[in-house]
Amino acid sequence: MCMAPVDITTKLAQVSFTRTMSTWFVYIVRCADDTLYTGIARDVDRRVGEHNNNPLTAAKYTRARRPVSLVYQEACDSRSQASKREHQIKQLSRVQKQQLIMSPLDSSPDIARH
Repeated sequence: MCMAPVDITTKLAQVSFTRTMSTWFVYIVRCADDTLYTGIARDVDRRVGEHNNNPLTAAKYTRARRPVSLVYQEACDSRSQASKREHQIKQLSRVQKQQLIMSPLDSSPDIARH
C-alpha cells in the first residue's frame, strides 16, 4: 500500500537512510512545456537529476521537455505497489492530477485509490 504524499522539501530530513533506500516512490514531475510525467524510483532526487541531465537514463518523454521539476511524490511499500499506483495516477485526467498534487500532505490521497 502506498502512503500519504511526502513533503518534497523536507523528505530527507524526516526519512531515515534505511527507509529511503528500501522504499519505492511514485513521483510526478512538471516539464518545461507544463505537461506532467509520472514515474517510480527508489531515489527520487537522483531520478529527477537523470531526467534533467542524463540523455542515456532520462525517459524519452522528458528528454525533449527539460527542465523538469518535482511536484509530487508518494511512498509505497514495494516496487509492485509503486507500479500499480503509477498506473492509477496515469489513468487520471490532468485536472485530477493537479488536485492530487495540490492535496494537503497530512491527508491520504483518495483520488483513484482502490
